[in-house]
Amino acid sequence: MRLQKYVFLADCYGLNSGYNIYVGGPYSEKLAEDYYSLSESPSSEASLPPEFRISDFIKLVDGKEPKWLEIVVDHV
Repeated sequence: MRLQKYVFLADCYGLNSGYNIYVGGPYSEKLAEDYYSLSESPSSEASLPPEFRISDFIKLVDGKEPKWLEIVVDHV
């Protein structure tokens, strides 16, 4: 669930992941399929879009507990 919330928040910072993550969860079935398949066949490193504010995103989520992520996602 933590990854689902990270991707949802990263999209708010310009990631544009392409996953349809609904706010009620957030949860994307496609994202879950993709990260489970990564453990079976790791792929090369992906590039990030230039509009993704990665340093702001890292400052937002670094060291935060899952409960904090739930609260933030509920207020986005």
